[in-house]
Amino acid sequence: MTGSLADPNGFAPHPHPGVILASATSTNQLLAQQWRNFDPFTFLAAREQSAGHGRLGRPWLAPASSALLVSILAPVPAGPADPALTALAAALATADLVAEELPSASITLKWPNDVLLAGQKVAGILTEYLTESEGQHQVVVGVGLNLTVPEAILSQFGATSLAAHGWSHATGTAVPDSVLADLAERLAQLLARRVSRLDQVPAEFSERCPMLGQPATALLPGGGEVSGLARAITATGELVIGQTPVRAGEVTLAKKKEQI
Repeated sequence: MTGSLADPNGFAPHPHPGVILASATSTNQLLAQQWRNFDPFTFLAAREQSAGHGRLGRPWLAPASSALLVSILAPVPAGPADPALTALAAALATADLVAEELPSASITLKWPNDVLLAGQKVAGILTEYLTESEGQHQVVVGVGLNLTVPEAILSQFGATSLAAHGWSHATGTAVPDSVLADLAERLAQLLARRVSRLDQVPAEFSERCPMLGQPATALLPGGGEVSGLARAITATGELVIGQTPVRAGEVTLAKKKEQI
C-alpha cells in the first residue's frame, strides 16, 4: 500500500484505497492538484511533510513516520451547510479512530476541528474545498494525528501523542508503513460513515465538546471578536457564542485565558 510520484505533475498508479509517499510538501496540496486520480474516500499519506500546516497557516511539525499525515478525498452533497459540517465530521471520525486505538482514553473535541486526548491536542484537521460538480463538493480532508512524536516537540504546543498514553505499535518513534496504511484506511472508512449522515454530526459533536456551556471568546478571521457563553452548535455547524453564530474563528475559554 505504498506509492511514489511518477513525475512532478502526477501520481504513479496506486492500489485502492490509497498511497503512502516517503515525503511530500503537503498531502493536502498534492491531493488538491491530483484529486481526479482518486476514487471517493481514498487517501494520500506521507511519512513526512516539508510544508504541512494546519488552520491559519500554522506549521505541523513531526519527525518522519511519527504521525499519521493523511489527506482524504471526501465528496459530499453540495449545500450551504456542508463546509462547516464536513470539518466537524472529520473531527468526529478522527476521534473515532483514536477511541479504537485507546478504548479507555478520555477523548474530547474542540470546535471546529481539533481532537483532544486527556485535554491536550492530539490531532488537527484542515478541510479544503475544491469544486462543485454534479451536485457535490469535492473536499480534501487533511488530518495530522500525533502517534509517536517526541515530547520535546509536543510540549512546545501543549500537545500530546497516542504513544504518551500507552499506544505501542512502533519501534522507537518510527511507525511502520503497514501501521500508517491501516490507520489511514480505517480513518477513510470512518469519515465516509460520518459524511453519509451529516445531519447527525452537530448533535454528536456537541456530546464530545466540553467547551459548550463555558464563557468563550472567538477571534474572527476578518478582525473583531465575539464573547459570551458558548451555547450550542447549530444544524449547519456554527458555534453559537452568546447570541451570535460563529462560522470560523479562533476560540478561547474566557475563564482560563488560554487557548484550548
